[in-house]
Amino acid sequence: MGTEKAWPRAGTGLRGMVGDRAVELGEPHGWRALDCDVTDAAAVRRAVAQTPAEVVVHFAAFTDLAAAHAQTGERGGSCYRVNVDGTRNLAQACRENDKYLIHVSTDYVFSGAEEEPYRESDMPAPQDWYSRTKYWAEGEVRGSGCRFSILRPSFPFRARYARRGDIVRKMISGLTAGRTPPMFCDTLVSPVFVDEFVAAIDRVAELRPPEGLFHCAGGTSLSPYDLAVLVARVFDLDSSQVSPGHYADYARTAGRPYPRYLNISNERAAQVLGIRFSPIEAALETMRDQLSSAGAGTAAAPPPG
Repeated sequence: MGTEKAWPRAGTGLRGMVGDRAVELGEPHGWRALDCDVTDAAAVRRAVAQTPAEVVVHFAAFTDLAAAHAQTGERGGSCYRVNVDGTRNLAQACRENDKYLIHVSTDYVFSGAEEEPYRESDMPAPQDWYSRTKYWAEGEVRGSGCRFSILRPSFPFRARYARRGDIVRKMISGLTAGRTPPMFCDTLVSPVFVDEFVAAIDRVAELRPPEGLFHCAGGTSLSPYDLAVLVARVFDLDSSQVSPGHYADYARTAGRPYPRYLNISNERAAQVLGIRFSPIEAALETMRDQLSSAGAGTAAAPPPG
């Protein structure tokens, strides 16, 4: 889904997993990369001032959770500087140049303590440094004075992307190699197919609500264990190697917190934006068909890591 009239878009992080796919799917619209260090306020101002795009999409972020945890409390660290300072710089530049900002956040802003679906009206309670910096980044957007929407995707996955894995492709890779670790059977995730998340971005860019907040999750919340079994079935892999793991075992030895229940409601986005978020099995089947149509099979999955 997207506007019938071609319109240029500018974005940060267009080589990232979501930004790269947005460019692929939105090629007729003409994406323009904001090739600047987002932590350099002057460079960001120049880049935003020079782009003809009316809409700026902020994909770029520091997303290495382990590395972010190692920087806990360091406001001079790369995680804080990219996620918070960089977002502040971009939001301020959008305000100064009357650009509409679409900021990509994360469902990790929630604690994951509640099993009930998280909605946009629920209060975030980020548990680790990465999550805190992403929540603070949302605050920078809100306080900047620019026109904006904040989108919170949940475990995005796509058919192919060589530079980084995702929850589904890592499962495919592990199942293919016969090296599947135990999967939580008592936590919840709500993975969203990247193509559908990009459709939501397109729709927000078309509507440009003055202050939007939308959860962009898949149409199914399920445990990683159930997801792995489903992935095995859809991709014709051996599900017998999938074994259950338990959150309590992780919590006893983990070095950083992990949100247990990320049951994310996409109801508002579906109603306001008119976007269809597929049930997970249908999304996996679409992913499988995309791989098959290119003759890639499951070989497009990156190695575990």
